[in-house]
Amino acid sequence: MKRILLVFLLAPFLLQAQSEFSVLGKEIVPFEMHSVNKGKLTFDSFPNAKGFAIVFFCNHCPMAKLYDERIQDLDRKFSSQGVHVIAVNPMDSLVYEEESWKEMEKRASRMNYVVPYVQDGSQEIARQFNAQHTPQAFVIWKEENHWIVRYEGSFDDNGEHPQSATPFAANAINNLLEGKPVTMPQTESFGCRIFYRKK
Repeated sequence: MKRILLVFLLAPFLLQAQSEFSVLGKEIVPFEMHSVNKGKLTFDSFPNAKGFAIVFFCNHCPMAKLYDERIQDLDRKFSSQGVHVIAVNPMDSLVYEEESWKEMEKRASRMNYVVPYVQDGSQEIARQFNAQHTPQAFVIWKEENHWIVRYEGSFDDNGEHPQSATPFAANAINNLLEGKPVTMPQTESFGCRIFYRKK
């Protein structure tokens, strides 16, 4: 009972904190990407792309490690329909040795990544999305030549048991491909915190 009361009392503050970080509906400026497994990329590297799922990801985070296969599966499911998945590592490689370019290359090779694994060394990509955790997913959609954030939050709601998870990111993509509004455009993200360097 005390726990329920505490959640009830904290709920307005949690919602306010989440809304402060929200980029839902924001336009994303196309950016250049340096991936360890696919070379240098831009949005134009994906002809006829309707949308992207940008997943902030890293090597050392225990939660992120649970999503290797799920990220690849999302790309396999939707890339033929014009929606591509990009994994972006915003972690500071000066703080975490596991996040170096070399270690990212090793992970991409070991896990047979089909998606680009991008190093965001400047953290400029993560700053555009105001990303807070790894993993955290954003679905952006092309609307009149503008890229608009239509989903932000958790990849799904069950890290340990993917077969029981509600696939939030995949559901958002399905809604958009059907020409419908996203039924759940925002969820709370969990995982390892992204710490931004001071400019």
